[in-house]
Amino acid sequence: MALPLLFVALPSLADEMPQRRKKLVAIFPLKRFDHPCSHLFASGHESAPFARNVHRWLEEELSRQEALVVVPPSQLWSRITGRNDYREKVVLGRERYMLGKEFYRDLRQADAEPQLLRSVELLDTIYYDVVEPEALAEIQLLLGVTLVEEGRVAQAHLAFKRSLLLAPASRFPAGYYPQPVEQALTVACEDLQQSLEREVPLGSVDRTVRFLSDLKIDVLFFPLLVSGEDGVELILVAYDSRSRSTVLREVFPREEEETTRERVSRAVSRFSACTPYENVPRKVEEKHRFLLAAKYENLLYLVQPVRSPLLAMGFSFEAGHFFMKSFALVGKLQVFSSLKDRFDDLLSGFTSARLILGPAFSISGEWWRLYVVPGAEFHYMGSFDVSRDPDCKFYLSGSPGRNQTCPPSSIMHFPVDFVVGVNVFLGSQFFFADQLFLDLGASVSTYFAPFDRSFDINFPLALELGGGVVF
Repeated sequence: MALPLLFVALPSLADEMPQRRKKLVAIFPLKRFDHPCSHLFASGHESAPFARNVHRWLEEELSRQEALVVVPPSQLWSRITGRNDYREKVVLGRERYMLGKEFYRDLRQADAEPQLLRSVELLDTIYYDVVEPEALAEIQLLLGVTLVEEGRVAQAHLAFKRSLLLAPASRFPAGYYPQPVEQALTVACEDLQQSLEREVPLGSVDRTVRFLSDLKIDVLFFPLLVSGEDGVELILVAYDSRSRSTVLREVFPREEEETTRERVSRAVSRFSACTPYENVPRKVEEKHRFLLAAKYENLLYLVQPVRSPLLAMGFSFEAGHFFMKSFALVGKLQVFSSLKDRFDDLLSGFTSARLILGPAFSISGEWWRLYVVPGAEFHYMGSFDVSRDPDCKFYLSGSPGRNQTCPPSSIMHFPVDFVVGVNVFLGSQFFFADQLFLDLGASVSTYFAPFDRSFDINFPLALELGGGVVF
């Protein structure tokens, strides 16, 4: 019956404002393609403080945006490596690679190729190129060398191109590979640098969107440092999982660090201001502060002085005040009247009223709420008479026939009394309009004072159905 007047939000201006769901943003490490392809066969590696700084600037600027949450690289890697099939496929993929490598060393290129292809296929399904790009680049490199030696230069070109995209800092000793391999690597490098502005982080838009979906990421930032017509340029690209397209592409020349950082900051601000956000439906207790309800109630006393179930029916009126997100105080006033029992042991009906006060605890969604109300119950119980003697049931109380046929000793009289106990209510609410709801619930009570009366009538079980309004 009564529905805890839980949760209702005062319609302040802040309450009426739609809430935006924060977007989870991941950042791939900056990749440097600002060196000429002739450096492929030079020794040594460049230090990359600028690349680390760009990643740090991006992370700091994105973290400042209220509607964005940056997923740290360690957490992103953990999401990938923590997937169920990750370890199994890493083992299988590495085994295929080692087998292909052995075939290649034995000059069995035709046998090595399918093993290397299978290795790449297995590792691509678990995004191994994100966690260990250099390791996958090594497999792609060996696949390219194998294809060159088989005379399949076009396929080798694609393998070399992806190898260099995964590990742009790769360097090879001059003369280590045969001339056709070095030439194919150089051509792949030049082609990659010309097509960098069209590259997507994971090879294709579909795979990038699938990656974002699998990892539950909304936006992926992909910074590149490239050689442009006017010098070195920084390309900042962002992909959105919902739009399946580039939502940000900024190209600006590499300048002093402060200037570059300022450009990164402005680019992030534009992205945050222009990107679409999803409004989050507020839960019902976030919308309202007060609640009023009225419900129809059926009540069954599990302990009672008659031989058949003792029923009562009535109404419940409730009010509640919501203090916290899932906490309210509830008050219920319930009035009901007894019904005739099967054997007419109840000689006179009675009317009762009870007041229930207690806290309400709930969980809720956009249009529903489940709650529990443990409360203290104060029950006013009207007077009534009970008899199991058939001679006491044919005449009205006080009539001459009753006085002649029904001795007073055959009648149990229960005077007006107050009983005190505890009540536990379990309920559910279903909102069919912003402020209107249906309510269904059940409760049980137990009385412990006065002690002697608790033996005569106790443990009322109630079912309630009604509705209410919140505001």
